[in-house]
Amino acid sequence: MRDLDHMSENVQTNVKAYLKFLLNDLGYTGFRYDMVKGYAGMYTKMYNEDSKPSFSVGECWDASKVIQDWIDAAGKTSAAFDFQFRYTVRNAINNNDWTMLGKDNGTYTKDKVEYHNYPLISKNYENASYSRYAVTFVEKHDTEKRANAAQDPIKKDT
Repeated sequence: MRDLDHMSENVQTNVKAYLKFLLNDLGYTGFRYDMVKGYAGMYTKMYNEDSKPSFSVGECWDASKVIQDWIDAAGKTSAAFDFQFRYTVRNAINNNDWTMLGKDNGTYTKDKVEYHNYPLISKNYENASYSRYAVTFVEKHDTEKRANAAQDPIKKDT
């Protein structure tokens, strides 16, 4: 929903009606919000509070701190994909080095503060309470190997 004008009351009304239709008429139980960096997390909060899905997850493909900030902006009404976990697993498998599972994926600087990119589920992450909002995955359509595309698949058969 990144291309919608979420500030518009008309759009908000229609999105809320659509989400309720998915839940009540089509039998959905939850939502996967794609590319949530394209709009403010407060809208996910608004939509979740109105439609009351059993579960939702946002695709905030970024550093752990950015994902944490999005979870906060969504009022903790949604989980988020733990991209740093995926990178940690990929690095360990592709390098045949299982010690990498306990390491971070480099650092991220925001407002002159440096944060480690540990997975949200890691005991080493700055705020372990975010593990409850972490959805893990190994591969998905954005990570698979494609011709003429800079993807980063797991290259070994696990």
